[in-house]
Formats: sequence, structure tokens, C-alpha cells
Amino acid sequence: MIGILYFSSTSNTLYIAQKIQSRIGGSIKYIPNYKGDGSEFEKIILLTPIYSYGMPTFVYDIIPRLNKTKELIVIQNYGGMVGGADYFMYQYSSKHGLNIKAVYVLKMPENFTLTFTLFRNFTYIEF
Repeated sequence: MIGILYFSSTSNTLYIAQKIQSRIGGSIKYIPNYKGDGSEFEKIILLTPIYSYGMPTFVYDIIPRLNKTKELIVIQNYGGMVGGADYFMYQYSSKHGLNIKAVYVLKMPENFTLTFTLFRNFTYIEF
């Protein structure tokens, strides 16, 4: 079985995980709640958003504990810019001895929540 490990705060990454599961099967696991190392899976697909050209803390934390013998495929999604996050993910995974086979990036709608908060509460004042 394929392990689909994901982190999502806006549901973009969860949406991608569900689409992958509907096409190829597998078991979806939310990274903050997942305590394993991926040993129970034949292959691991890791899904993560790109935050400030890097990864969320939960993703940084899970990489070192993943099983090094399992094939790892990473899919990163972003709304703004990649900024080399794909290269960084490959290097970080390799540094920890993971059997990383590919890193993909996928453009999603921009949904940086701070932006929405600022503009929703913005009041225009004329001088």
C-alpha cells in the first residue's frame, strides 16, 4: 500500500492527497497526527505546501524519522513562488538518507491567509 502523508492548513494539500488516493489508492495520514516512520507502506508520497520558500515545521520534523528504505516522492504546492523549495526539499531529504525519487511542484490558488485578513479589514481613508 502507498502512504500518502500530508500537511495542510488551508486544505489545498488535503485536496491533492484525496485526488491521488482516488486515482491510485493508498492510505492518507495527516503528518501532525502520524507517529510512524512509513515502514508499513511500500512507497511514501509526501505532500506539503511551500511556506516562505521552505516547508512547514511538521514536514521538517518528519523527514529525519521516515524509513530510509522506502521510495519517497514529494509533491509541494504553492500559491506564490517556489523560490527553490523543491531543490531544498531534495537536498534535505538526501541529507537524511532518504530514498527520494522525485520532487514535484504544483501551482494552486494563492490563499495566504494574512493577505485575506489585511484586505478584508482594510478601510480606505481619503485625505
